[in-house]
Amino acid sequence: MHRAILVLTIACCSCNSVKHECNPLPPAPHSVAVLGDSRIFDPTPKNFAGFANYLNQDATFKYFRNTTFTSEDSDPRTSTRTPGSDIYSSVGNTTAYALHNLPRVLAGPHDAMLIHLGVNSTGDPIGASRDLAAIAESARAKSWQVYIVTVGPWRGYPTWTQLYQDGTDGINRWIRDQGVRYSVIDVQPVVEDREHLQYLRADYTWDKLHYTSIAHSAIAADWISHIKTKGCGWDL
Repeated sequence: MHRAILVLTIACCSCNSVKHECNPLPPAPHSVAVLGDSRIFDPTPKNFAGFANYLNQDATFKYFRNTTFTSEDSDPRTSTRTPGSDIYSSVGNTTAYALHNLPRVLAGPHDAMLIHLGVNSTGDPIGASRDLAAIAESARAKSWQVYIVTVGPWRGYPTWTQLYQDGTDGINRWIRDQGVRYSVIDVQPVVEDREHLQYLRADYTWDKLHYTSIAHSAIAADWISHIKTKGCGWDL
C-alpha cells in the first residue's frame, strides 16, 4: 500500500531514536467535528464518520481511544435524511457552503476538526483553497487541532472533466502545502488505482467517486501507521 502523508503539528525528532529523544504527539482530541461532504459517508455503518469508524479497531492503537468523532452533517436542521447524498451533506456540500455554516460548527463542544471537503468545489480551486484556509484558521484560532484530507481521485464519474481534474490537483497542492501548520491526510496514494492513475481502485468505490467501507478502512490503517511512526511507537 502506498503511504499517505501525515505531517503532525508537533513532529518527531527522529523516529529511529530512543524514546527520550523524540517529541511526543499532541494530546489526542476529545471531540472532533467531522466537516465533510458525501465522500465521508461510510456505507456499512451508514454514517458520516468515514474512516474515523476504523481508527480504534486495531487493539494496539489507543491514541484516539477517548475521542468522539461527530459528523456535523447530521444536524437535523439541515438533514434531508437521505444517507449518501450531497443534499444530506448540507453543512459541507461545497467549501463555500461549509464556510457559511461554520459558526454553528465552531459553537460546538469540540477541540479538533477533520476537514474532508473539496470535490464539489473543483471548478474553483482558488476559491476552494481560500475557503479551506478560512475554515482551518477559524478552528485554529480556537486552539483546535486541524486535520485536512486531500481530494481523492474520481476520474470516470459522470461529471468528471479535465477542468475538474485540474481543480482537484490545485486544491490538493494547496492542502499538501499546509503540512507545516496542520495535519494533512493524503488519501490519494492510498485509494488510487496505480494501474489507472486518477481513478479509484475498483474495490474502493461503487460509482468511481464515493468510497466503500474497504476504502475507509484502508485510509484509517494508513493514518494509524503514520501516527505510530511520528509518535515513535509509545503511548498509542
